[in-house]
Amino acid sequence: MKKKSIFLVALILLQLSYFSGSSQAQVTQLHRVNRAVINDPFWNPKMELWANTTATDVLDKFEGKHLKTAEEKDLNNVLENFDKVAAGKKGQGGHAGLPWFDGFWIENRGRNSGYPLWLSWGNDKSEAWIREQKYKEGFSAAKARPTWGDYAQDSISVFEQKTIEGHAVRATLLATGITAAALENHKPEYMQTADRLWDNMVGRRMFVTGGVGAIHDDEKFGADYFLPTNAYLETCAAVGAGFFSQRMNELTGNGKYMDEFERVLYNNVLTGVSLSGRQYTYQNPLNAHKHARWEWHSCPCCPPMFLKMVSSLPDFIYSSAADRIYVNLFIGSNASIQLADNNQVNITQKTEYPWKGSIALSVNPHKKSDFSVLVRVPGWARGKENPYDLYHSNLAGHYTIRVNGKPVKANIENGYAVIKRKWKKADQITLDLPVEPRMITANAQVKDLKNQVALASGPLIYCLEAVDNASLDSLEIGSSALKLDFRKNLLNGVNVLTGNGTERGGKKVQFLAVPYFASGNREGEGYRVWLKSTKK
Repeated sequence: MKKKSIFLVALILLQLSYFSGSSQAQVTQLHRVNRAVINDPFWNPKMELWANTTATDVLDKFEGKHLKTAEEKDLNNVLENFDKVAAGKKGQGGHAGLPWFDGFWIENRGRNSGYPLWLSWGNDKSEAWIREQKYKEGFSAAKARPTWGDYAQDSISVFEQKTIEGHAVRATLLATGITAAALENHKPEYMQTADRLWDNMVGRRMFVTGGVGAIHDDEKFGADYFLPTNAYLETCAAVGAGFFSQRMNELTGNGKYMDEFERVLYNNVLTGVSLSGRQYTYQNPLNAHKHARWEWHSCPCCPPMFLKMVSSLPDFIYSSAADRIYVNLFIGSNASIQLADNNQVNITQKTEYPWKGSIALSVNPHKKSDFSVLVRVPGWARGKENPYDLYHSNLAGHYTIRVNGKPVKANIENGYAVIKRKWKKADQITLDLPVEPRMITANAQVKDLKNQVALASGPLIYCLEAVDNASLDSLEIGSSALKLDFRKNLLNGVNVLTGNGTERGGKKVQFLAVPYFASGNREGEGYRVWLKSTKK
């Protein structure tokens, strides 16, 4: 399937803006992984192999054939040394073996690098790493490194794990790798494990912004329904959760996975970079005081992970299987898709989503024929804020679908509206989603969010910033109507929500809410996603 990337120039500029502001010491740190050799201490277990697996995977995502000669040499050097470690050769003072960030490698297996060893490395190594991700006498099964138990998901075999545990970035990336392996091997234990971990993550441990990893200590998942407003929620963990959800959609064809991908993308991931592209966040709590963005972090993992997610987006907008075309995301785009009968179908999407709920699709098959177009209708637009009722909303609006201007009643199949007909050139599909403001409450088992409410419009979660609202901590809101308004000159142009609330002492005030992703771009005094509710 060919897709037109609409993000490439923006990504290059964003990357240049980040690294051009780095000090020489920081640049040296970033370049060191490229030039490391196997006897460099960089490869020893004290570094836990996390830095090299993370950095090398980011390099791997940029196809080797597009690299300049010197850069290609650096990339091949990294891949060659990593291959030696994975194959059992020991570096200075170190062990061979299983890295703790192996989800990256399991997922893509070096396919884009152009490095010949990786073409044959493939699924066997991926499955071996998954099987050996377990505790045994203080070491992994391959005796490659010490284990940290749940922290690194190796207290027991992943196939026996009932819940998603430990370091949230490691856990989500490992789960992504397990799902990617299931796509290749179709083994039940892989599919069942991925399904079980995702259900637990989304049904009991995901925040309303799509963030995961509640606890600062060890940057890890908390217990079921532990969703405090001051949670840790690393940007990288959200990226991992997004990739996990996308892979589950690819594995099953169920739209609920893209619902949660979208939640992650528009909220916890997008807030990870400032509107200028020069400041970032590492932690993303729901309610925060003095939460300023940073230009450089001693652990600079989040900016490249953000780039990894956004650069992958064009591949996620559409998918196909046999005589079906799936519209997964609502992003202006063009795609050329070949169906099982070799019919080529060009799709053009035009939309101002998420600010407006109208999505226009032009379907242009090379030849007139019968096939199905499946358009995702988000759960929030169908009254299902979360697939397991972790969250609820008061949305009263309804979605509509039209084909060539005429309303149609399409069956909803696994979260997609199925439109099957004989398609011809210039056929049009219009999906209108209800983006009017809604209030979200949490499941009663989430004790930290009792008598609190969050605001949303479409896929966007909103927050109240201190710069716009006085007395945030004492503000209470009721069930009065919320107003949606687009403000062209605020935060590069955003929809805002306004409504009425009550301050301490009973004073009536009007509040203004902005998208959560845009917080911290004017000052870093603080914001709130979860607000006190007068409805007890």
